[in-house]
Order: sequence, then C-alpha cells, then structure tokens
Amino acid sequence: MKAQLTLIPEFLSTVRSALRPGSGASLGWVVLGNESADLDSAVSSLLYAFSLFTSQKQLAAPILPIPRADILLRTEITYFLSLLGVDPHRDLFFSDDLDRIYSSIASDSACKPKLALADFNSLPPSLAHLAPHVAAIVDHHVDSGAFPTANPRVIEPVGSATSLIVRDCFTPAALDANTKAEVARLALGPILLDTINLNRAMLRATDVDAEAAAVCLSWLPESTLDTSALYAAMLKAKADISHLSSADLLRKDYKEFELREGGGKYGMASVMWDLHKWIERDGGAGVLDQALGYARERGLHSLYILTAFEDQEGGFHRQLAVVSGDRGREQAVVEVLMTKEETSGLQVKEAAGQVHGQGQLVVYDVGKHVSRKVLQPLLHRVLVDL
Repeated sequence: MKAQLTLIPEFLSTVRSALRPGSGASLGWVVLGNESADLDSAVSSLLYAFSLFTSQKQLAAPILPIPRADILLRTEITYFLSLLGVDPHRDLFFSDDLDRIYSSIASDSACKPKLALADFNSLPPSLAHLAPHVAAIVDHHVDSGAFPTANPRVIEPVGSATSLIVRDCFTPAALDANTKAEVARLALGPILLDTINLNRAMLRATDVDAEAAAVCLSWLPESTLDTSALYAAMLKAKADISHLSSADLLRKDYKEFELREGGGKYGMASVMWDLHKWIERDGGAGVLDQALGYARERGLHSLYILTAFEDQEGGFHRQLAVVSGDRGREQAVVEVLMTKEETSGLQVKEAAGQVHGQGQLVVYDVGKHVSRKVLQPLLHRVLVDL
C-alpha cells in the first residue's frame, strides 16, 4: 500500500503553525496517545485530532508523550507512515510540544486546550499533572474508572483503539472521497497489526474491528488491497529490533503504573523478540543488570518484560520475565500468577534450558493470547494483594 497522503499532512502542518509562538491561533484540543507510543496510539490520536478538525472545525494537536528521538525506536511506525509519505520524526508531535502547550497556560489564559486520551483511560504518574484537563476518552483497555465525566467516554475491549475512532469519530456522509481514502489508509495499519490480521483465534479481533476494517476497505479507491501482505510487512518491521541495545528494547514499548497513592510504581516493557536470543546476545546477567538499572532509574519496585515473537516455523510465542531487586517478590508474583491459570488462561511455566543462579534472568512461557492488555489488570491485583 503505497499512496501518499495529502490532507492529513496538511492538517499536521496547520497544527505546527498554530503551535509557533505568536501565531495567534487557538488550540481547542490536545489528543494524547499513551506512553507506549505504538502504532495504535500514534494513529488513533492522529485520526481523533483530524476528526475534530474536519467535523467540528476545532484545531487539535495529536501528541505522543515520548521524546522525539524515541520515535525512531518504533520501527513499525516509521515503516508504515513512510509508506504514506509521512515522516514521523519531522511531522508528528511529542513530549516537548506537550510541555510547551501546557506550560503556556499560566501565561496565556486564552490557551486552555482540553485533553482527550486515545488508547488509554488513566494517566500514568509522569502525566498526572494533566488530569484537570482531561475531557474525552476513546480507548480499548480495561476501564480504570478514572475521569467519569469525560464526554465522550468510549471504553470498549476491542482489538484496536483505531477501530473505535473509525466507528465513532467520522460520519461517512460528511466526508468526501479523498478524506475517506486517507482515513482508511491510515487506520488499516493499526487495526490489522493490533488484531493479528483480524485473526479471531488469537482472541484479539472483535466484530467492531472487523467492521471498521471493512469500512476502511470500502473507502479505498483501489479495487483490492492485500491486507495479509501489509500485515506481514508491518510485523517484520516491528520485529526488526535485534540491533537495539537492552536499554532501547526496554523503553521502546513501555508503560508505567501506580499501585495506589504512595504504594510504589511498576513498569511493563513489551518486546517483539525472543528473550532467549536476547540473553544469548547479552548474557542473562547482562540483560538482568540492564533491566535492574532501568527499573532503578524510573523508581520502580518491579519491572515486567513481556515478549511476543514468531519462531522459524511461524509459531507464535509469548514470554514473561519478572525483574526486581527483591527475589522473594519475583517468586511470589510468579507463584500467584501460576495459581490463576485456570481462570485467566495465563499458562505460566518456566521455560526449558535456562541457566539458574544468582544474577540470572528467569524466563517464563505464557499463553499466546496474554498481551500486556490482558496481563496488566491481573498483575495489578496480584501486586496490590502482596
């Protein structure tokens, strides 16, 4: 799918001009993607902002809350957007833009943009100061109960947040053919990637995702689009990370959570690589040292590495590693997760062929449907009870 976008880049250029000091433009909204800044967050926040601009004539800035340089770690984003003629490093908006927008509020009372959350429904500790501005939510994770007065407040357990944006934020009758085509080309990427190419057997795709994908395909002028080939190319790009350092692998797709006020923080890093290959490259002690250092830098009491990858035969696998300065906590967490297998389907078991001992990372195999979205709510309850 190589078709250059024009309307959406023009929209991004309009936003960039409005953010320049002294522009005089009024920014009505900021649409914030979640801190993992994956393809679904990038596209859902962008399309939500674009819908506000096209349907309500409100200028909205789509922002990913990561440093600009870190977008280069998101290989699936750089690959997919490049197909559409968008340079994410140049064209998108990041944490420095977010800081500038909200730091200006104190000095400019006329600039108080409302905040919409796309692809998450509660703010991590690092963004908690933005809570007074949250006015809308569109998300597909477990409902945290935060911001009950947000309007809209759409939280449904579908495969991709972008599917909800397509369904709820665009009125087909109000869109011309060019706008439909650009929305469709952009939306199909995360919908396919987050649902594993609409594979129901993987327990990710829902009717909402299938319907959103069908709508997008109907909006394209092309008679056919090989969605399987597009999915395979995006997956290959996402998995092209073996050259990244351990620190970059950990922060590439990372989310942080607070147990309770004053109860400490934990982090979850999703990595599209076999932990055994990572350990083979850097050594078990080396990976563990890097992970412990990363956890210390962020003030975490524990860090959870969740991997997803395909083997040479095309089989799909997931793994879990628990990183904590307290080995007793590691063992307690794993033991509790193992007891919940029947109700959760986690299927936690220690991987074969490991090196045991002090200073070694222990790898566990988990069920292939156990994504971070599935594991995090269960893990949160376990940690609260420990």
